[in-house]
Amino acid sequence: MKLTYDRRVKSQGWDQNFVVPRAKIHIDRIKWFYNEYEPQSSDFSSWVVISKDGKKWKVNLEERTCNCNKWQVTGLPCVHVYCVISHIRLNWVRYCSEYHIVSSYVKTCSGSVLGISDPSLWDKTVNIKVFPPPLVRGTGRTRKVRRKSDDEGGSQHKRCHKYGHLGHNKKTCKGPPAELRPRGSQH
Repeated sequence: MKLTYDRRVKSQGWDQNFVVPRAKIHIDRIKWFYNEYEPQSSDFSSWVVISKDGKKWKVNLEERTCNCNKWQVTGLPCVHVYCVISHIRLNWVRYCSEYHIVSSYVKTCSGSVLGISDPSLWDKTVNIKVFPPPLVRGTGRTRKVRRKSDDEGGSQHKRCHKYGHLGHNKKTCKGPPAELRPRGSQH
């Protein structure tokens, strides 16, 4: 309740057609690096931005896409988009998602959460029994050993008790039958 109210009060002093302060800070950080890129255009909406080390990014202003995908994910122009926008002298606020505009922020904070009174002031309920949910047994055999994840490793390796070889056990052994060992002498 208090958080929503504080945000609503804080946003009343902001320009409704501008971006929220966090988005402004993001753009201010980008401004330090956009001169390291050179934009080249094929038409007004399609651009290729080339860095000083030769890497290239495709920017499409109409579709609001960039190869680095930061613009699509955050809704704020990445450094490549800002380089193009500043090159053709457009307002960068137009290229921010509507979710970063102050008017959308104000709409988000416009609702209110009603408080509740102290539980000691609530009406007392009488003769209401609360039962647990019905027990529904799952189908199939219940597991006694928990399932291990892939990175925990499996069980121990099988070892044949006839010959001591790894990879199979006594029951699946393909070797010849072992010699019977004489039993101990009984008196």
